[in-house]
Amino acid sequence: KHAEAESAARQALDIYRSLYGDEHQRVALAMGDLASMLLAQGKLVEAERLHRDVLAIRERVLVPGHIEIASSYNSLGQILEQQGRGASSEQMYRRALDVVAKGAGVDSPEGAVFTANLGGLLLNEGRLAEAEKAMRVALEIQRRRLPALHASTAVTLTTLGILLTRSGRTTDAEPILAEALKIRTTLLDSKHWAIQVTRSAYGDCLAKLGRPAEAEPLLTTSAEELS
Repeated sequence: KHAEAESAARQALDIYRSLYGDEHQRVALAMGDLASMLLAQGKLVEAERLHRDVLAIRERVLVPGHIEIASSYNSLGQILEQQGRGASSEQMYRRALDVVAKGAGVDSPEGAVFTANLGGLLLNEGRLAEAEKAMRVALEIQRRRLPALHASTAVTLTTLGILLTRSGRTTDAEPILAEALKIRTTLLDSKHWAIQVTRSAYGDCLAKLGRPAEAEPLLTTSAEELS
């Protein structure tokens, strides 16, 4: 299925190029779609190259501060993070925030996502104080700007909860992870991998709080579903 989808995306890109030429936002969108498919298959090098091409087109054809330019920097940040290139990834996330500040604003839902992604990277690098600051900024924006039950908020809550658990602040982490799990179980299918990630994090937190009877079913279910 991946191969068929990739082939269809490449054909679509060729069609759009023949219709619009190389310097067109529709071509950039088709390139981005193909890059996302390649990323899902672990083809990080080609995905990175395509996203850099998308960024170059968008910077030439769109106005400064356009959200699609910021999104391209964010996508590059995600790819570079997956490649273990933390410094380069951080640079891209911060560039995304610089761009969005000129358009929709850092206080926008998109700005919150970029801030949360930066926080996740900082968490993975062990820069816990910086990561927590970024996650709380993102969460504050999301609570103001998004519906109460929103997938982006659940991502931020889960990451913040993991950070607090890792920092030994399990009492603070517990209600945050409980809220994240409530949102995800409301919005997603019960077997969705994102639910299992939050369920595992919540179970780990409860175990550290000395509540094994509550922790065990969460940890067991998440392990079975993710295996």
